[in-house]
Amino acid sequence: MKKYLLLMAVICAATINTSCSSEDKEYQYGNGETPVFTLPPFANDAALFEIPLNQLTSNGASLTAINFTESGKVIVELTKGSGVSYVTLPYNVTVADDGTLIITDQGGNEVGRITGAVSRSFGNVTLGININVTVGDQTYSFNGTNVPAGKIQNAIALCTQTNNVARTWKVTSMNLVFDGTDIALSKSVEGGNLGEFVEAAKNARATLNNDEVDKLSKTINGITIEKSGKFSIEYTDGTEVCNWNWTDENYKNLQLSVGKGVFGNKFLSINSELTVDFMPSSIALTLNTAITGDQNYTAILTFVLK
Repeated sequence: MKKYLLLMAVICAATINTSCSSEDKEYQYGNGETPVFTLPPFANDAALFEIPLNQLTSNGASLTAINFTESGKVIVELTKGSGVSYVTLPYNVTVADDGTLIITDQGGNEVGRITGAVSRSFGNVTLGININVTVGDQTYSFNGTNVPAGKIQNAIALCTQTNNVARTWKVTSMNLVFDGTDIALSKSVEGGNLGEFVEAAKNARATLNNDEVDKLSKTINGITIEKSGKFSIEYTDGTEVCNWNWTDENYKNLQLSVGKGVFGNKFLSINSELTVDFMPSSIALTLNTAITGDQNYTAILTFVLK
């Protein structure tokens, strides 16, 4: 029964995605082959740079990592006290001939520059960093030359599936199924507003405490999967990052593992295992979460990404 519900959850989610063609569904469920996606613009240059604590500081915060992603996103990690937070910079990125990352706003004005980021060097590198990061009403200015960093590329096994998933995705639709003896739900929504599941879950008599409601009352702007081993969700009010890796030799299932900061919600959390279904122009990520306690049921959450 659960396998049937899982399959129906993926099919339902794919069906409500108006950009998902019948060709996609036939390709996915018919011959089981993996399509080869066009590589994103910075597939060969993307890297994670880990910076020692207190090497670059501003207003009590340390810049402790910079992710330059396959799709040209810049995600920065800030450490303040014992807490870690992430910010996805909403800017454009270009790479100069000398390998400098130039970050510009929508008007074309430069707001950041990172030298030495794009090179053939691996392991220990030095960067020049001049970047402003705004969190809430606080702006941090990080400036330094010859900044030591550990450069990580291709930490995940390279294969067609890795190349396919390593990019920033837009959530086109989501589907949530509850499978339990005394609790049941099947709810589909377009876009990435997780908050639409809150009322539906309550109507299905699922118990949600205030913290769980807060974590679900968010809208996903994008999901980024990186070959450096990072999995991030960009919400309208911030970014959460954890680690990921394949768990099977067919590169069909991936698992999320603990990172440095807070990550996830009641239905998507650390140690979640996601099944990847490939279609010609999109993917579906599906996870099963066993909810135990006063209520016992399985939550099946599917994201259709493009």
